[in-house]
Amino acid sequence: MKSPKLHFLDSGMAAQLLSIQQPTDLRPHPMRGALFESWLVSELRKGRFNRGLADNLYFWRSQGGDEIDVLADHGTTLQPIECKSGRTIAADWFDGIAKWSEWAGSKVEAPCLVYGGDRPANHRGVKVLPWRDIESLAAVV
Repeated sequence: MKSPKLHFLDSGMAAQLLSIQQPTDLRPHPMRGALFESWLVSELRKGRFNRGLADNLYFWRSQGGDEIDVLADHGTTLQPIECKSGRTIAADWFDGIAKWSEWAGSKVEAPCLVYGGDRPANHRGVKVLPWRDIESLAAVV
């Protein structure tokens, strides 16, 4: 990829800068997904730092436009993590993880998707976590 992806580590400040003042302002906002993703990255980084680990979190995008929001580097394996702000799970949310997992082969570790809904699930070999369960993910990434 030619340019890095930037995240605000304080999603509240980013929301304020975007004039988002109430939760109802966020629902239709075009930056909702980006704010949700930045919040996830911030929480994962805090979890790693609190355990004394390095910030080994990366972003991956292919030349064809496929991407993984977060790749957690665990030394010999990489854990792909997707982030979707939607409340209803969609089948196409798993396409990027499937393509990357095929490419990465044995390097793949416990794929995960964090979404804006309420119910945990497993779909196509991917652990699906509601956003409120982020502590369980942040504790192992």
